[in-house]
Amino acid sequence: MTGTIYENTPSGLVPVTGAILSGEDPMGIVFARTRSDLAGRFYMCQLPPEAEISVSKEGYKVQSVAPFDMTQPTVLKIVLERVGL
Repeated sequence: MTGTIYENTPSGLVPVTGAILSGEDPMGIVFARTRSDLAGRFYMCQLPPEAEISVSKEGYKVQSVAPFDMTQPTVLKIVLERVGL
């Protein structure tokens, strides 16, 4: 799975650097973790079919992404929202 983390701003979508992505199973056990790079991009591999991805960064609301078909290449575009907006 690959993708990009963004924030929606008045001037358009802006990449979010350093967002933490955690791959969890249905019981909440974390089996994979990565961070978005300077361009907001990320990469995770070998995720089980029942995976749920949580995206977090201080100052933003936690975003969960699921379900998706991990037997197919997956490209995600995730938009984070600031806390208090």
